[in-house]
Amino acid sequence: MASTNVIGDSQEVAVQPVVSAMILGVVAQADLEDKDNAVNNRLYSGKQDGAVYIVELTAGGKDIAIADGSASTDKWQMMVGTDITPA
Repeated sequence: MASTNVIGDSQEVAVQPVVSAMILGVVAQADLEDKDNAVNNRLYSGKQDGAVYIVELTAGGKDIAIADGSASTDKWQMMVGTDITPA
């Protein structure tokens, strides 16, 4: 839908979005399991309590991982599957 201003230019009417996509990083399950991987290094990845990634599972499919701390061996809590503790 367009509207016309005083000088006759047509402009789109601003619409408030109802929903918007949340962009999350996608990592492999093997990367979360490896304490030496960059994703487990807070200096490289920003790992901290509550950090979130989408995980491509080794067995197929995806899950959501939430960091339980910032240390390289702090576990990742999985929304559906078994929690991952980097080793």
